[in-house]
Amino acid sequence: MPTLTLESPTARAMHSAAEVRSWIVGELAKSMNMNSSSIDPYAPLQSLGVDSLAAIGMTGGLAAFLGRDVPATLMWDYDSIDAIAHALAGPDEDAPEPAPAMPHGVVTLRAQGARSPIFCFPGLSGEAEMFALVAKHLAAEQPCFGLDVPEVGQEGQPLTTVEQMATIMQHRLRLVQPRGPYHLVGYSLGGFLAYEAAQQLTAAGESVASLAILDTFTPSGRVFRPRWQRLAMHAWFQITRDNRRLRLRDWTKRRTRRPKTYNSPSGAPQGAGEVTSVARRKHAAATYQPRPYPGHLTLLRATQRPRYNVFFKMDSTNGWGPLCSGGVHVIDIPGNHMNLIDAAHAPTTAEALMRELVT
Repeated sequence: MPTLTLESPTARAMHSAAEVRSWIVGELAKSMNMNSSSIDPYAPLQSLGVDSLAAIGMTGGLAAFLGRDVPATLMWDYDSIDAIAHALAGPDEDAPEPAPAMPHGVVTLRAQGARSPIFCFPGLSGEAEMFALVAKHLAAEQPCFGLDVPEVGQEGQPLTTVEQMATIMQHRLRLVQPRGPYHLVGYSLGGFLAYEAAQQLTAAGESVASLAILDTFTPSGRVFRPRWQRLAMHAWFQITRDNRRLRLRDWTKRRTRRPKTYNSPSGAPQGAGEVTSVARRKHAAATYQPRPYPGHLTLLRATQRPRYNVFFKMDSTNGWGPLCSGGVHVIDIPGNHMNLIDAAHAPTTAEALMRELVT
C-alpha cells in the first residue's frame, strides 16, 4: 500500500478499521520488539505495556499513515487498539463488530481465541489488571478475563467474607460464560476467592475443569511452631544478625505501638476513619475456613520464602492437600509471593497455567 501524505483528501476513505488496526498492531510490535500475533487489539491498552514515549510516537506515525492530523491524546482517549481503529477509520461494512461490552467488574485481559477462557481472581488490591502481564504471555488463542473484587452487595452493604465476594464474582463470570467447564485462577486472596467460586459453581451443578492457586496458604498450611522453638530461633537470629542493637531497638518500638482495635459488629478492623476495602479483604481472608473440595487443584508455589517462615511449620501443599479429594499438583515457580506475576516471572507463570489449565 502506498504511503499517504498529510495532504491526501482521500486518506480516511482508503483505510478501513481492519487496516488501521493492523497498522497499529504492527507498529506497536516493532516498537516493543515482540511478535504481532501476541498483541491483542481488543485488550485494555494499559495491559499491553504502552508507555508515554511509545504512545507519542504512535500518534505521529498514525497521522502520517492516515494523511491527516490525529489528537495527541489519542492513545489515552480510547481503551483498546480496536476502539482507536474504529474511531479513525472510514465506513467499512466488512469490518468485524467491536468486542462486546463486559459486565460490571469483569476486565478483558485477552479477548480473542477459540479456547475456553481463563478467569482470574486478584489479590488484596482487588484489581483484575494485576494479571495483565500474565495474560500477555498466554497462548495467542487463549482468552482471559479478570474479575475485580466487589466491595458492596446488592443492598449496598460492605462485603466482609470470602463467601460473599465469591458469590458475586462467580455470578459475573457466568454472564461471560454461562455454562462450564470453567478455568479459574486465583492469586493470594484471590486463591480463596477462586476456591470458593469453584465450590459454589460445583454445588450449582457446573463443571470446573481446572482450578489454579498462586501461593495461597490455608489456615492449616502454615502454623506456628511451639513457643519454645520460636523463642530459641528468635534468640539465635538476634545473636547472629548484623546491627543487633538497631534491630533490637526497632523490635522494641514495634512491640510498644498501639494495637489494632476491632469495633465493628463483624469484627473487621476499624481505625479513626472508615474501614478500608483492603482492611475488609484482609479480614475476609483471615477468617475464611475453606471446605473440602471434590475436584483437583494446581498450586503454583513460590520457591523463595521470607526468613521469618522458619517460625512456622509449612505444609508442602500450603494446606490444600487434605481438602482436595481430586489431588493437588504442586508447581514451584522461581520468585517470592510478591513477584509471581510481575514482568520477570509472568512468562513462567503463564507457561505453567497453559500447561495445567487448558488441555
